[in-house]
Amino acid sequence: MKNFFAIVFVIFIGLLLYTSALRGEIGNPLVDKGMTKLSKATGPFESSHERAPYALLVSLVERGSFELTQDLANFASPDTVFSGEKYFIIFPPGVSLVAMPFYLLAKEYHLAQLSTYAGMTMFAILNLVLIYLIAKNIFRLSIGYAILSAMVFGFATTSWSFAASLYQHHLTVLLILISYYSVWKYALNMQKWLWTIVPWTVMGLSIWLDYPSVLLLIPVFLYLFLKSLKIYNAKKKLNIIFNFNAYLGILVFFALVGVHLYYNKVNFGSPTVLAQFLKRYDSSKVQDQAVQPPTKQTIEETIKKKSTFSNLFQENRIITGLYTLTVASDKGLFYFSPILILAILGIFTIYRKSNKYRLEAGILISVFLLNLFMYSSWSEPWGGWAFGPRYLIPAMAVMSVFPFIWLDRNNNKIRAKLITFVLFCYSSFISLLGVLTTTATPPKVEAVYLKIKYGFFLNWDYFMDGRSGSFVFNEFVSKHINLQQYFILIYIPLILIVFILLFIVPLLNRKQISKKI
Repeated sequence: MKNFFAIVFVIFIGLLLYTSALRGEIGNPLVDKGMTKLSKATGPFESSHERAPYALLVSLVERGSFELTQDLANFASPDTVFSGEKYFIIFPPGVSLVAMPFYLLAKEYHLAQLSTYAGMTMFAILNLVLIYLIAKNIFRLSIGYAILSAMVFGFATTSWSFAASLYQHHLTVLLILISYYSVWKYALNMQKWLWTIVPWTVMGLSIWLDYPSVLLLIPVFLYLFLKSLKIYNAKKKLNIIFNFNAYLGILVFFALVGVHLYYNKVNFGSPTVLAQFLKRYDSSKVQDQAVQPPTKQTIEETIKKKSTFSNLFQENRIITGLYTLTVASDKGLFYFSPILILAILGIFTIYRKSNKYRLEAGILISVFLLNLFMYSSWSEPWGGWAFGPRYLIPAMAVMSVFPFIWLDRNNNKIRAKLITFVLFCYSSFISLLGVLTTTATPPKVEAVYLKIKYGFFLNWDYFMDGRSGSFVFNEFVSKHINLQQYFILIYIPLILIVFILLFIVPLLNRKQISKKI
């Protein structure tokens, strides 16, 4: 029963805090041509990464087509490409397809954009629940520490900013966490092979969301392979039994891949051609919005030139990429969310002090390292104009459990709790600052050239000017209090909850135990 109420509490906190920062305005933009003012800084479409999937969403709902009109292509630019004389978004269509029910649900009430973004928030809340379940059930943390693990990811990392708008990151995290948890459930009872269908389905769905995210599932499938083996000694011989039921879900995977290949063939002319390798369309470089599409020969030459990952992943970028993604002041993970420094201590703790859960911990660590090194070699590791290292949101999720593994096994509890609390206060302050202002913060390399601020210093200027992208604040609260007061209204209860879970709840639990004795 305590577990049930804890999950309800996680959902409640998620709904409350995510809703307070949900980005958008009332209306059905792109239908009533109300998109221009929404594309400015702090608007719901300040980034082309939000505009592109929304443009495809509108095209799917209003026209029943993956092809964009000229107006939609201009709106989604520069994340649009040519295929023949047609325009498409550069991303896989999964985010737009997932968002369709939310768009349709509120379209008649003139709330399509808000409902679409709220749909992504629902997936972010599911991530909080999954992190709680992983911390509580797999790593056997207390209910309080399991809740705190979920809160670290949700509200003390820059993932908060991307739970309030239209990005693929929280969907990717959901697929990674649910596949990992499903394999663990299968390992508890190999006769319940239905759990193994989940990771294979997830692998197929990942292709529709974000191609690099498929690679992040490799550790999960290694976990599945290891758990599908039963090794024992019999008559002084080592016997290995291979459970084929762990691989029945591969049929679902091939079905989803087959449909995606058909999508590529219909829209791009070949099952193996990806939108990322087609010629890009940038409306800002086209005079009077009139464009002469490239010839078929030009497109084919472009595909041949770009249809390789060698220009995306290069090992000579890893050193500078690691610096950018970990400690750099514009995008560094530990600069924006130093609470995750304790995750490193948690990793050492679990391998130094415990023989349990090493495999389960190793799989999460592998996801983190793969995520980190993959994007360190990426051509643009900072992820464009984004708040913090958005490419590392999956890493933030899998690492959020480890600070409390360290805390749980630390001999000096008071000191460890104080360190955790201070780091949470700092990390959540930065996270809330970002989600209430803008996600469009430039990397240092561009900010220096443009002579503007970078990192959360730009967000601070927006904050002091009272410029917010929060729907709740702009529509209801701004009439009564300013943005700084609204910030405090969210921040103080958040850190009070963390203080209570860290210091008060364990004290009450000890008193109850002493009374029973």
